[in-house]
Amino acid sequence: MVLLFLVVVIGMVYSKPRIGSLEVIMENNRKFKSLAEHEIELKVPSGDVCAVILDTCLGLSVDSINGISADEVMFNRFFIKINASRESYDLSLKISLREDNLTKPIVAIYPGKWTYLKTPISVKARSSHELVFSGEDVYCVKLKLTVLTKDFNLEFNGSPLTLVSREEVKIEINGVPISGIELTLVAYGNKLSMINRGRDVIIILAYRKYFYREVSEGDLLENCFILYDSRVVDLKLSGVFSESPDPLLEVASPPPIKCLNVTRVTVDELRRKSRYIELRAVNRLSEIVEEAIIEVHSGQKVFRIKGSGLVKVRDDLCLVKVYLFGTLIGEYIVSTAAHIVEIPLDLYEVELEIKDSGLRPIDGAEVQLYSYSSLVLKRATAENGQVIFRNIPRGVYLVKVIYGGEEIGKKSIEVEHSVRDIVICDLADLVLYLKDTANHPLENMEVEVYGKSSQLVASGCTNGSGAFVAKCMPLGKYTVVVRYLCKNYTFTVFHKGTAIELEIPLKSMKIIVFDILSNTVSGAKIELYASKAKIAEKVLDSKGVALFTKIPEGEYTIKVHCIGGVEEKPIKLVSESAVIVVYLDALNVAGKPVKTELVKLFLMSIGVVLALTLVMKLKLAVRRKRIRKIIIVEE
Repeated sequence: MVLLFLVVVIGMVYSKPRIGSLEVIMENNRKFKSLAEHEIELKVPSGDVCAVILDTCLGLSVDSINGISADEVMFNRFFIKINASRESYDLSLKISLREDNLTKPIVAIYPGKWTYLKTPISVKARSSHELVFSGEDVYCVKLKLTVLTKDFNLEFNGSPLTLVSREEVKIEINGVPISGIELTLVAYGNKLSMINRGRDVIIILAYRKYFYREVSEGDLLENCFILYDSRVVDLKLSGVFSESPDPLLEVASPPPIKCLNVTRVTVDELRRKSRYIELRAVNRLSEIVEEAIIEVHSGQKVFRIKGSGLVKVRDDLCLVKVYLFGTLIGEYIVSTAAHIVEIPLDLYEVELEIKDSGLRPIDGAEVQLYSYSSLVLKRATAENGQVIFRNIPRGVYLVKVIYGGEEIGKKSIEVEHSVRDIVICDLADLVLYLKDTANHPLENMEVEVYGKSSQLVASGCTNGSGAFVAKCMPLGKYTVVVRYLCKNYTFTVFHKGTAIELEIPLKSMKIIVFDILSNTVSGAKIELYASKAKIAEKVLDSKGVALFTKIPEGEYTIKVHCIGGVEEKPIKLVSESAVIVVYLDALNVAGKPVKTELVKLFLMSIGVVLALTLVMKLKLAVRRKRIRKIIIVEE
């Protein structure tokens, strides 16, 4: 049962994608190339010499390198050396990797003896020859070939191999000197097929096997080479050893790869270094996804970082889980050999166009993206109605569009790749046409529109056509209040995207004004009041008539300006085209209404004057009579 459990656990771990990083060391800089697949592309500037440090914890080695001559590149299971010093143009290389259980952070290599073939092998044109190297612990095979022509086209299949050296030589065959090329190759496998696609070639072949051994603390090692990655391994030896060029490629190993030539040593200490690595959650453009949560399982510890950050590890491989918007989007086995490891996330871009029912773009709408009923992201639309959500993982999402605090549209989208879609919303201009009972348009009417929660959402006045337009209104139920003069009219409307006509019950009334003697009054100013507010004024025509139009039903007060004061009369408008007759407590004098009080006062004044005049006359007459009686004439 325990064995079965271990098999299941190991299968689960290694079934997850494995991610590492290649460290590229050039003359002027050092950079890291994310290794999430078995193939990467690398650009090498002309004239440069660089080394690529392989990810020794990931269990991958070179399968092939395309884009460069075999003379300018060589590799082993720890590094690749590229020489572009003689190139006139920058190189674009494609490096293919393969699963290789012999790729480890540390290994001991034992060179075998050279084996020379007694009989040269002749490979004729369009023919092949296969070599198989036996031995379970064979690490690689070094071969020496002499190709007896300068013009050859020899292909090697079956195992990855690299050219170590190439030089022109002269040999004798049956006493005849022949020019040839001596090649030294290293093949990382146990089978090699040689295919001649050119002229007849005679190959003199020798080979040397190299064997490997696992290195453990306390081991006694003799007459071997130790190759190890000093980024990962901390090694302490006692005995006789020295630093050495790589025994396979015969060149110095680039730091941090080290090679030791061992005569006799004891491994006193061998442990994995405690080291910091920077993990970065990136999208397809290698941009850091700041919203991603990286969860690192190293030993018994769990670390969480957002977007990118440093973690301290000791394991060669760590289980890493990445969460985005609260959802697990990936589990990976991550190598800790390199200092920087990018975790490429399978993310896409969602571009939406938000349009109203008339297919016009909606500016300033809030677009919400939901996953499993949870709000993931929200963005506001631009003037063109577009909104873009970046770094969206695969899945099914619900798009909701909010405008003016109300939901005006929603749509389900499935993200399997970058998506571009249109969301048509229940939104349109609310168009109201106001008219009176005679079907005349009503201009300059104050209009207010209230939403579901009695919140004012639009206001304004009607134009000369009696139209009021509220831009970009969600379809649905609204309350419309029309304020005109002293009265408010309330309507409930259902906005469906089409124009709505509202009839305001306004009426006309004709007021005829007479004086106290039933004579018409003309030329006087007449004012119409609702409560204390004056809403209209006219001047009585020659027939004593004032016509008021577009007046709401209700009770009013009219004020007629007369000489000597203002006459106020209450009236009530209840019917269309009403005729209201008003009698003033006034007299029409010379075409002007005069208050009766003033007329009375005037008449009283006249009467007083006449009475005084009469009294004065009487007094004068009496005085004259008295004078005649008093005077006596004597002779």
